[in-house]
Amino acid sequence: MVKLCICQICNCGRHRCPHHPNGKTRQDPSCYFSEYGTQYHPHQMSRTVPVKPKQEIHANSGAIDDRTTNRVDYVPHQVEARWQRKAAEYKPPEGNMDGLTSYTRDYPEKKVDPAKSVKRTDTQRVAGKFEGDPTYRDDYRQWDIPARHTYKPDAAWEKPVDPFGGSTTYDSDFQKYKSSPAQPIKPTSQVHASHEPFDDRTGYRDSYIKHPMPARYVKEKEKYSPTKVPFEGSTNYSSDFIPRAGDRARPIKPNATTYASTAPFESSTTHKNDFKEYAVKVPEIKTREGYVAPQGDMDLQTSHKLDYTAKPIEVVAAYKPVQTSRRVEAAFDGSTTYDNDFRQWESARATLPEIRSSYRPPSAPFEGMATYKAHYVKHDAIPVKPIRPDASIHATNAPFDDATNYKREFTPKILQPCPAALLETERASYYFVEQARGHKFYQPAQDAYGSSSGAGEIQVA
Repeated sequence: MVKLCICQICNCGRHRCPHHPNGKTRQDPSCYFSEYGTQYHPHQMSRTVPVKPKQEIHANSGAIDDRTTNRVDYVPHQVEARWQRKAAEYKPPEGNMDGLTSYTRDYPEKKVDPAKSVKRTDTQRVAGKFEGDPTYRDDYRQWDIPARHTYKPDAAWEKPVDPFGGSTTYDSDFQKYKSSPAQPIKPTSQVHASHEPFDDRTGYRDSYIKHPMPARYVKEKEKYSPTKVPFEGSTNYSSDFIPRAGDRARPIKPNATTYASTAPFESSTTHKNDFKEYAVKVPEIKTREGYVAPQGDMDLQTSHKLDYTAKPIEVVAAYKPVQTSRRVEAAFDGSTTYDNDFRQWESARATLPEIRSSYRPPSAPFEGMATYKAHYVKHDAIPVKPIRPDASIHATNAPFDDATNYKREFTPKILQPCPAALLETERASYYFVEQARGHKFYQPAQDAYGSSSGAGEIQVA
């Protein structure tokens, strides 16, 4: 006989067993089904080995070596003097130096006459004296302008003769008058007592009149009748969580008692054992050799001084003609080429064209054909049909075809309900068998009908 719980019958994932066991003991805890327990199985794993190295003291009993990387890599070698190339001895050229240069050879001296002046010598002058007014004097004449009247007061101040009276403008304008002080508007803070009796009538006392109230209904108290069933002191917590006998957890914390030893104190430390004092040689200091002056006298002659010696050379004379100032005693000629070439001519205003009044338009109609009509002949052309579709409604008597791709491709399918949702109903294909450890177990209908012939009727929840 196959028994299935709600968790196994459900195929939509929305139905679960209540998981509230009725018994007080749990003999087999592996019978509980859960998604976590079925997907994540326990695996045997080894403990992770720490990567941190062990803190051990590496001691060395050998003697200390005073060799360093500098002493090993940089070994002293025998250094020889650097080879130097000897300069060749200077040999002066034979013969005398020719002072001829490429400039004097290419540009020899030539006798050239001085350039003649381009300025014209024939000038027209007027013998008579100029009489008349220039344009400046004619336009800008001197006018008789009256002197401007100044409104500035006379700066001469006359000292008053009368003695000072002692009264100022302030005393004469603002005279002091005798007036009584203004009375304060603030009321006095004295208590105003009244001899009339106090009126204690209020709007509340006048509007709300006290009326007689009926007696309050008192509900009869029910008499306490104790229950005859004895009190059961067990709770869900005490029934589900039964105390178990177990050993007490041992603390992981180490013992805090002090460690005492009777052995004598050993003064040796790791620093004394590892870093022992060794005899170290004093490093040798290399002494620098003293300066030794070279033998012989120093020759201060250079190749430049030996090759380029001073020669007696004459100064090259310039070929530019000497400019001598020529003073002209004649009067200054103010005529220019502009005044001589561009003279002022007498010109008259151009006459405007006149409209002839003798023209008369023809009265007879024009007999002939214009150029526009002769060139542009009218032709009968078929109008171009528009590509835009007609906006008129095309009515048809055929029935409306509402078949779409969605309706043809996506056909409705009947979804079977979840068998766990139909449990304990008339359409249920499983029947209740038992409930144990928080799970409700059901049996298929065909198995239940097959076993009912010898086992009796089936229990329906």
